[in-house]
Amino acid sequence: MTNNNLTDRQRVRLAQLAYQQWHLGEKVYLDRGWYYLGKVEQIIHREDALHLTVVVNRQANEASLLFRGSTGIISGGRDNWVKQWLRTNFPVGSDIITGERDIPDQLLSASKVLNELMQEYPTTKFWLYGHSLGSINAQYALADCRFPQQLAQSFLYEGPNIYWLLSAEQRKRALQIRC
Repeated sequence: MTNNNLTDRQRVRLAQLAYQQWHLGEKVYLDRGWYYLGKVEQIIHREDALHLTVVVNRQANEASLLFRGSTGIISGGRDNWVKQWLRTNFPVGSDIITGERDIPDQLLSASKVLNELMQEYPTTKFWLYGHSLGSINAQYALADCRFPQQLAQSFLYEGPNIYWLLSAEQRKRALQIRC
C-alpha cells in the first residue's frame, strides 16, 4: 500500500507509530499487518532529542518520515524531558505568545535532517507525519526545505501553528508548498 491510498484514520495511526521502538530493517505494517508501508531504513536520534524514524518503500519510491513528539519524564527519561520540554516546547510556546523568534536547536536539526535525507534519496517522494513536538519539528523542516519538488504531503497533528516563528522567506516557502 502507498501513502496516497491511506485513510485519515490510518494516517493518524502512522503518526502514532513514531512513538514505537523500531529496529533497522523492520517492516512497518498498518491495520494489524494488512497493509505494508515499507522498511525502517534509518532511526535518527540527535543530541537535541530530535527523534525521527525513516520508513522507505522502494517499490512505491516513497519515504515516510515519522517525527516523534514529546515524551513524559517516565517514558523518555529526565534528559529527554529537559531537552524536549525546557529547551524546545516551552521556548516555542513562549515565542508564539511574545512574538520573538528564537528557534530551538531541535527545530534547526529537523530542518537539516530533512534536507540531508532528500539529498540521500533524490528520486524519492517524502511523506511527513508528526504529532505534538513532532508536528512542530516537521513544520519547521517543511518551511526550510530546499527540495520542495520531493515533498508529497504532510500530516501533522496536535501541534501549535509555528507560522509566526518563521522568517519571511520561510513563510513564503510554507505558503507555496502547503502540503
